[in-house]
Amino acid sequence: MNILITNDDGFQAVGLQILYETLAASGRHAITVAAPERERSGCGRSLTLRRPLFAARRELRGGDAGYIISGMPVDCVKLAVQGNLLPPPDILLSGLNAGPNLGTDVFYSGTVGAALEGSLLGIPSLALSVLRAQTDNYMQAALYVRRLLDESLAALFGPAGAAGGPAPVYNFNFPDAPWRGLAVTRLSTAVYRNDFELRHSPAGGEYYWIKGELNTEDEPADTDWHAVRAGYISCTPISNDVTDEPAFAARREREEALSRALE
Repeated sequence: MNILITNDDGFQAVGLQILYETLAASGRHAITVAAPERERSGCGRSLTLRRPLFAARRELRGGDAGYIISGMPVDCVKLAVQGNLLPPPDILLSGLNAGPNLGTDVFYSGTVGAALEGSLLGIPSLALSVLRAQTDNYMQAALYVRRLLDESLAALFGPAGAAGGPAPVYNFNFPDAPWRGLAVTRLSTAVYRNDFELRHSPAGGEYYWIKGELNTEDEPADTDWHAVRAGYISCTPISNDVTDEPAFAARREREEALSRALE
């Protein structure tokens, strides 16, 4: 299997390195790593449009290639795939991310943004995050991903979609091991209560530091947030299509009724 690994924590991030080493140790896959040169957390779907992209190649285990790229996670995916840095990948893995990507996090996360970009390019993709950035959590999550790729990937993705169309994306979040199992979840609807703390720079001037906590009141029981809090791995199918289907159907019905009235 041809695997592309990326992240938003940077090429040297512990989570990415453990994921790569764990998968490479099986000897069953051709792996390419294309990741940002530094941390890009919170960049979402950002693209580099008015600056050149630099890609420094590094040799990895067993002849695998790594690319340290000067841009964002989405840049890494686009350059690796559309810039022909590797053969067409069978799957894209984004992570292992340091910290969760739950609920509304997916709109800001570079980890999830890279996975969604893979989907647009027709590549089945997994966004992979651990709640706490500890070595054992990374190791257990990486071993889980390796078993998933080797034993049950077809069951996860099902029949292949139409060639060239969007591919499936799953957002995984791993709590501290040992886990109670896997829960297929929907995205949490919780939003952050943000505060902006005014601070004073020693060099002069003022600046703001954002702080926030999730408002999880009245949170549905089948969400990713509930699952990881209860000790389950959350697995959430997500999509690039953010159309509000009920609003779309209602608006179309009103327009059709107006057209009939004007005939």
